[in-house]
Amino acid sequence: MHQHSHTNMRKKRCTPRPIASLAIVVGVTLSLAARTAGAQVNADTLARENFDRGVSELQAQRFATALLAFEASYRLREVPVTLYNMGLAYRGLSRNAEAVLAFDGYLQRHEPDADPTQLDAVRRELERLRTSVSTVRVQLDPPTATLTVDGREHAPSGGDGSHVLDPGRHVLEAAACGYRPARRETTVAAGETQSIALALARPIEHVAPIIVAAPPVAAPPPPPGLTLPPLVVAGGALSIAGLAAAALLRIAGDGLRDDYVTRCVEPAMPATNCNALHDARVGSLAALEGGTYVAIGTAVVGAVLIVAGILVRPAQPRTESARRAVVSFRATPAGVGMTW
Repeated sequence: MHQHSHTNMRKKRCTPRPIASLAIVVGVTLSLAARTAGAQVNADTLARENFDRGVSELQAQRFATALLAFEASYRLREVPVTLYNMGLAYRGLSRNAEAVLAFDGYLQRHEPDADPTQLDAVRRELERLRTSVSTVRVQLDPPTATLTVDGREHAPSGGDGSHVLDPGRHVLEAAACGYRPARRETTVAAGETQSIALALARPIEHVAPIIVAAPPVAAPPPPPGLTLPPLVVAGGALSIAGLAAAALLRIAGDGLRDDYVTRCVEPAMPATNCNALHDARVGSLAALEGGTYVAIGTAVVGAVLIVAGILVRPAQPRTESARRAVVSFRATPAGVGMTW
């Protein structure tokens, strides 16, 4: 209970009464109004101080510092006569194009009680300056693009997109959100009028990048092995076996002959024993010689199979390009013609 009552007391204390709230709102409003009025008086005072300093610098023909003072004054308070003085400073700096814009702005916004004689003098000076500047009509596509001339944003001086420039070489650049910028260089002479079209490229579509995992790199296939026809394989086996058997039989026959010569001829063995050994060796040599002929025949058969396997190959499947390259004879309206 004690805590609840304390909370209620705190709520009552934090909630302002209607009369107190109205008093706070009125107090804040009056405070803001006083601050605004004070800021306005301060801005007017600074604008006047900058204006007076600009006039002093202009009379001393220090046109650069005079222009800075007039620009600061005009930012604080847009007084038409400040534009006139800015035109004089621009003219003193030989920035005739900006002088034309300043004098033209003054003639459009001059005070109602301005001296007509002074206005006529400004108009004559404006006409004289126009002969020393150039006019470039820039057509922007899209029209909402921002134009910069020599790196500085440049607003048109007329509804037809006319820009007053000093004679010489200028770089015109147009930019707009979502478009690729356009750039153009031009050289203008005094009194010349040019027309330039700056069309920005198509809008750039901002597409979120799609991340695709790289496919696994497959191992390169092994080089194709040497594939032999079955007949070549079988023939090679027979030839090798036949030649090996013939060689072994020949070695065995030579061994029997050498043994007969060693036992009968050189030691002069008795004739009876030699005849018996001779008969035995003749039978063995005949069998070995017959086996040699059989082995040689087997090798020859293997060679024949090798040749047959090389000459007689199975038909390979024809590729699409090979099928297209086959010349065929087809019936045409004029008869039988050759087509691809």
